[in-house]
Amino acid sequence: MKSYNYSCFLIGLILLSGAGLARAGDSAPGPFTSPVLSQFSPANAKKLLAGEAVFEPVITKRPDGKDEGHGRGAVLIHRPVEECFRIFLDLDKQYLYIPKMTVSRVLERNGNRVRMYKELDFLVAVVKYTLIVTIVPEDHRVDFITDPTGKNSYKLSAGFFRFEKVDEKTTLLFYEMTRLEMGFKVPGFIKTYLSARDLPKIVLNIKKRIESGGTWVKGQ
Repeated sequence: MKSYNYSCFLIGLILLSGAGLARAGDSAPGPFTSPVLSQFSPANAKKLLAGEAVFEPVITKRPDGKDEGHGRGAVLIHRPVEECFRIFLDLDKQYLYIPKMTVSRVLERNGNRVRMYKELDFLVAVVKYTLIVTIVPEDHRVDFITDPTGKNSYKLSAGFFRFEKVDEKTTLLFYEMTRLEMGFKVPGFIKTYLSARDLPKIVLNIKKRIESGGTWVKGQ
């Protein structure tokens, strides 16, 4: 009888632990064993299931065989992937929810290729930049790279946002900044913000925006 009671206790504890993770993310996060999460460390997979955003380094090989690293932020969004992509593609509205962004203006559209102008306000400096954005609907991906013909506070940036289906109601968002060349001296904290430190804050704000149906704005 004691062994039976102890087994019931363990099962109940496991169920309660799972319920706690679901509450932390405001809604059921989908299958805990999804292969989509296997690409993360166990600690970061646990954070994602708890509704948190994470940062991880990504190491790739350059053509010369040397390692090259960059950062990525990720977060689980409790909405279908198509809904996530549709809301994110309202590009003119990004200044409403992306941290420090004060301007997000579409200059030209040509099919799935968009030219944009953006500004980030760091109080001590305003970073201005023009991007060529390429939308890849079949991959739920948005690539960006600096337009050298536009107004830019730095030499080059490149990266992408990608929405990956976890299940019918859950999506995994990646934001990777793959290149950043300032071309001039700027305060270190600005470069850190652009390349690494605030990537989790950016994806977390995107999560809030999408889960609100496209109504949440920063400061709320």
